[in-house]
Amino acid sequence: MDPPSSSSSDNNSRKKNSDSSQASYRTPEALFAKHFALNSIIPSIRVLSTSNTLESIPSATAAPSAVQAHVFTYGDIEPGRIYKDVQVITHFDGGSMLVQLGQGVKGIIPLHHLFDKATGDENKQYRIQTKLKKYPVNSKMDAVRCLTIDSSTRKCVLTAKKALLTNNIDNPITSYNPKDIKLGTTYYGVVTQVSEKGVVVTFYNNVRGFVSAKQMAEELGVEDPKLNYRVGQIIKTRVTRANEKSSKLFLSLKINSQEEEKKKKGDDVAVTLEAGLILPAKSMTITSLVPSKTISSSTVVNGEEKGETYMSGFATVTVKLKYFKRHQLDKSISVEEGKKSGTGSIECKLPYSQLLDHYEQDVIKSSSNLNKFANGLLKVGKKINQE
Repeated sequence: MDPPSSSSSDNNSRKKNSDSSQASYRTPEALFAKHFALNSIIPSIRVLSTSNTLESIPSATAAPSAVQAHVFTYGDIEPGRIYKDVQVITHFDGGSMLVQLGQGVKGIIPLHHLFDKATGDENKQYRIQTKLKKYPVNSKMDAVRCLTIDSSTRKCVLTAKKALLTNNIDNPITSYNPKDIKLGTTYYGVVTQVSEKGVVVTFYNNVRGFVSAKQMAEELGVEDPKLNYRVGQIIKTRVTRANEKSSKLFLSLKINSQEEEKKKKGDDVAVTLEAGLILPAKSMTITSLVPSKTISSSTVVNGEEKGETYMSGFATVTVKLKYFKRHQLDKSISVEEGKKSGTGSIECKLPYSQLLDHYEQDVIKSSSNLNKFANGLLKVGKKINQE
C-alpha cells in the first residue's frame, strides 16, 4: 500500500485545526447545550431568590463558586459564627475596615475590634498605622467573627479580637433565653460602657449584661470601675441570671470555686506577677497612655494657695512571659489559660507619679504639667529601656 500523500496529511491537519478552532469559538448557546442538555443531571444548584419567581419557579445558580460559598446572602450570616479567609476590601478614615465574606456580602470591623488590648483615643493614630501595615487592601485575614447582623439593612459588624475568636466557639451568647445560656458558665465579652454604677458587657447579637459596682466591690474589691475597666476591653464573666422578658442578663466577674480549684492545682507556669518583682529592661512595651485627671482646681484659703488635687495618670505596659522564670511568677493562673484567652503577656500599670524618685515642683503642680512630662518620656509602641 502506498504511503499517504503529503497533501492528504495537510488536509487532515487543517481539519483538526478547524475542529479545534470551532470548539474554541463555540457560541454560548452551544456551550449551554453541552453542559445542560435536556434530561441531564445537574450536580448541585443554589437558590438565589424566591421573591421574584417566574411562573412560581425560584431563580437559582449552578456556578461552582456560588454553590460552594459559605456566605451567599446577608441572611446566611449568623451572630457568633466564625468566618475564615476573608479579604480586606478597604480602610475608612475613622480606622474601621471593610472585608468581604462572600459574593456581594461585606462586613465592617471597627478599629477597637482589630486589637485585643483596649486603649483610648490618644493612641488612635498609632493603631491606625499598625492596622494599615498588618491588614493591607486585598490581603486575607485568617478569621473574623460576627457580632451583629441586620439583613434588612445589609449591615454586618465583625470582630477580629483573638480572645473572642478562641473562646465560646460552640456556645456563644446570642439571646436572653435562659434555655440557650448555661447559668454558672463563663463567657468572654466586650466592655461597652463603664460608669460609677458598674460595667456593661456586650456579647453577640447585641445581647448585653451588667455587673454592678457594688457587686464588684464585694467580690473583687474594686472601688471605682472607671479606674479598672475600659471600653473595648475583653473580660471573662459568669452568668448568674437571665430574664428573656425584660431582656436582662446579670453577670459576675468572679469565676466559680471549681474553676479556681482547677487553676490552683495546675502545674503550668503562671501569668500573674509577685509583688516586688523587678521587671527586666526592654521587657515592657507601652500600649497606651492614660492622662491624669483633675479632682479639684487650685484655690486660695485664708490667704494660702492650695494646689490642684488630681489623680495621677499611668502608662499601660505589656510584659512578655518569656522574660521570667517559673519561680518568679504567681501560680494562680496558668499559661494555658493565658493562651486560651489570647494573652501571652501580662498587662501592668506604670503611674506617672512613679517614674522618678524626685520631681521638680513645677512638674507635679498640676495634672496638665505631669501629663506633659510623662508624654515627653513615654511613647506608645516603644519599649522601656530600664528596669
